[in-house]
Amino acid sequence: MTPDRPDVTALLATARALLKDEILPVVPADQRLDMLMVLSAMGLAERALQDSTDALPLRQEARLVDLAGHKVDAASLAGAVRSGKWDDPEKAEQLYKALVEDTRDRLARANPKYLAAIASERQR
Repeated sequence: MTPDRPDVTALLATARALLKDEILPVVPADQRLDMLMVLSAMGLAERALQDSTDALPLRQEARLVDLAGHKVDAASLAGAVRSGKWDDPEKAEQLYKALVEDTRDRLARANPKYLAAIASERQR
């Protein structure tokens, strides 16, 4: 059975485009920031919907397992860091790399333009 068209992601993209192109230009200046925040939230939701499996949490969990050697949640990892269990330079480097990867994953969803700007800046 084929899904109905347009799908939710397409509808959200259309609504976002309408708000950005038609409504935002006529929004009073004192409400512009509110509208930009709504557009940003809609963009985040659209990107989340595009990944139907939502692999982000799975990748985050896999990174934590790789670091700790067993399943662990972020709060437990933070406690271990605070208690000094990650002070060894080699372990700290592994943790740093995993956290950078996680941050990039989150930025790719939340603000891909910022991530692209950083990449562009590094190429200069």
